[in-house]
This record gives sequence, C-alpha cells and structure tokens, in this order.
Amino acid sequence: MIHASPTVDGASVCESFGRAPSYVLYDDGAKTLRVIENVGSEAEHGAGTGAIALLAAAGVRSIKAPHLGPKAAGAAAAAGISVEHVDAGTSLETLFAGAART
Repeated sequence: MIHASPTVDGASVCESFGRAPSYVLYDDGAKTLRVIENVGSEAEHGAGTGAIALLAAAGVRSIKAPHLGPKAAGAAAAAGISVEHVDAGTSLETLFAGAART
C-alpha cells in the first residue's frame, strides 16, 4: 500500500495539506520513500481536492496528515483513500520506519 504525507522539507509532516509544496510517498511493500511535487499548491481554489487527485493518480491509498479540509476529506473518501491524523512536525523517519529513500 502507498501512504502519503504532506511535507515542506522532506523530513517532517507539514501542517498544511492542500498547500503543501510536496508529498512523501511511502510504499510499505517495497519499503521505499519518494517525494513528489504538489503542482497545485498555488491554485487559487481547490488545492485540497487537486492534491487528492494527484495522490490518487500516484496510487495512494492512505494519507497521514494533521488536517484535511471538508472538500479534500470528501474527495479522499470518494477515492477510497483513508485518512489518519498525525501531528504537524512528526518525523517522516519515525512515521515510516524502515523506509529507504529512492
């Protein structure tokens, strides 16, 4: 399964979901991490739902983030993506223990 978390620095969970500049994707089968750019982070409207579309296209099935807005949460549910609350600033190394960066 592929999990995603918003990040600014590639090392910790970002407070913002839809406006995060990038996402860390963790593949728990391969035990790998990779970072993808959030191309919609500067969108005037719909940054959260655009982020869900981006992550769904990348095969994400689980999001670990501090908060999703109501539209993003609805889009995640519609896409079959589960959402788990984690605190902003949580270390991605701790969150995805044992992963290797690709």
